Amino acid sequence: MPACIKLIAGITLLILTVGTTAHAFEGDRTGVVLGIGLGYGNISDDLEASHQYPDQILGQRTSNGLVTEPVVGFCFAKRWMVQLSALGVWFERERVPAIAGYRGASISYYTNQTAPSWILRAGVGSVRWTERDYRYFGGVSGTGWLAGVGYEFSPHISAELSLISGVAEDRIDDYNVQVSLRGITLTLRALAY
Repeated sequence: MPACIKLIAGITLLILTVGTTAHAFEGDRTGVVLGIGLGYGNISDDLEASHQYPDQILGQRTSNGLVTEPVVGFCFAKRWMVQLSALGVWFERERVPAIAGYRGASISYYTNQTAPSWILRAGVGSVRWTERDYRYFGGVSGTGWLAGVGYEFSPHISAELSLISGVAEDRIDDYNVQVSLRGITLTLRALAY
């Protein structure tokens, strides 16, 4: 009997989801928002590691790379959107893949109820810095912020210039690691709402 209940619950959930999704993406800037952003970005970091000896600054580095940003959100009015996103700059340093960026909540304000419209965005979340060479540091996280300005050309399509900043820190082995991140990104975003 429990398998039958699971099947009925699953079918009911599928029907509700399909119906809600079809209603949610009618092109009116209200309700559920799903999207993706792609672009180009520049990230700068100051890496500092300390042990029992005086602090050792490992250097300030700047890298450029591909930007990705998956977006899930909700428009509670035609001018306001709350979103969760993970804006990341993908790059390579000394043949080691790395990613740095912002993840968290942000709020966007659209100057017009319909496109075209200017967009103002601000958020507080976390910054993350990760290198894929785990013999060194796997990655560190910390508090960060995001600020952006954009332009929605037509419904669902916009471009956004964003600034991210924050300090990520952690204790790895016997070292206290701190990374100060600053970045600027330009993304083209496609949002379904």
